[in-house]
Amino acid sequence: MTATPLVIPFRGIFYNGGRVRLESVVAPPYDVIPPGERGKYYGRSEYNVARLDFRAEEPGVDAYRAAADEMNSWERAGVLVRDAAQALYLLEQEFRAKDGCRKRRRGFIGLVRLEELFGGTIYPHEKTFPRQKEDRLRLLRATRAHFNPVFSLYSDAAGEAQRELDAAAEKKAEAEAADDDGTVHRVWRIAGEERIARLCSILRHSRVFIADGHHRYETSLAFMRESRASGGVFHGDEAFNYVMMYFVRVEDEGLDILPVHRLVRGLRGLTEGKLLRGLRKHFEVTPADRARTLESLNGTGGPRTYGLETRGNFYAMRLRAGTNLEAEMPSVSWRRRGLNVSIIQSLVIEPLTGGADEDQYGKVLYETDAAEAGRKVKAGECQAAVYLPPTSVGDMIEVVTAREIMPPKSTYFHPKPVSGLVMNRFSPGERYGGEWN
Repeated sequence: MTATPLVIPFRGIFYNGGRVRLESVVAPPYDVIPPGERGKYYGRSEYNVARLDFRAEEPGVDAYRAAADEMNSWERAGVLVRDAAQALYLLEQEFRAKDGCRKRRRGFIGLVRLEELFGGTIYPHEKTFPRQKEDRLRLLRATRAHFNPVFSLYSDAAGEAQRELDAAAEKKAEAEAADDDGTVHRVWRIAGEERIARLCSILRHSRVFIADGHHRYETSLAFMRESRASGGVFHGDEAFNYVMMYFVRVEDEGLDILPVHRLVRGLRGLTEGKLLRGLRKHFEVTPADRARTLESLNGTGGPRTYGLETRGNFYAMRLRAGTNLEAEMPSVSWRRRGLNVSIIQSLVIEPLTGGADEDQYGKVLYETDAAEAGRKVKAGECQAAVYLPPTSVGDMIEVVTAREIMPPKSTYFHPKPVSGLVMNRFSPGERYGGEWN
């Protein structure tokens, strides 16, 4: 195992533009598609990537095996094509940020050698759910494919990588698609041994922070362990030792983090009165204007201020002055104790749901769109929503460099790379030998 991140180029798999319209076949990552909307993407094309990455269950059918068989058929039919030569891939995303301004973000996609969590220089920052990892592991076993890159951050204060990416983007993009949110995703191949070597070298001198895709990263780790334990000679350059990753500079002005609001549902006996009585132990809870409160949360929000919505009312919540967080959150380190997501997790969510993360499964929903959160509460789909300000990149990095983990869904880096734009697939026994290892 290397002491620095080992990034290598690969032969990416793309949709054949002569056979399909790209916008009809890409889709959001599986974990942000509500199950009820899966059919929307299926209906856009018989080749939509959601049919592979988020396949619907059918009676008597192994959905994971069916996804692998379908991908095989698409490759045989020439719908999916693999690059002839190894490359890195520049991904540019042009989008509307939470402040309403149009922004642009550039990063690149490559393969990174897997490291055990906190075992090297790749740092996770969020807790994951075992149920989701099992689903991803079964899909990876069957398809041996990465449909969407793990999203990560690295530091490049001198801007060396940015200059390489800007130079690669001077020509016309080789693929372009707009998603439902109006984000335009563009891809260029980064070819040439010297340019590839320079980008890979920059990563060798930086820590890598996982921004999004923790379940996929941990799933790839589990598959690597399984593969190594299956017997045979281990060389270290086997394809199962790598995962596809999207690398973005921490310094990129296009980094945009949305708040992740918490909604609760299915909690027996929870009335608005009971909820307010419990919250007032730690918070001042007062009726408030919804629009003004949410707008303030998108700014600084004030010290430890949040929003609360029930079916008929909206409140501002402020942590009571003098609250002893060390006493109230004894199992939470001082680094995490002051984070808004930690305060809400420990003082609101855990008391309501029973404590453990797995106890929250199905009882807590996560929503970045405040309007959609409000709709779910008003429609009676959820009992209440708690609105938070966004977590900063600085806070995230401070926690993870101390090798600590934040609560689930602490961040939402916007926008996410779409699935199906660039893919990777490997065969049993495949090795990435040569100069890059």
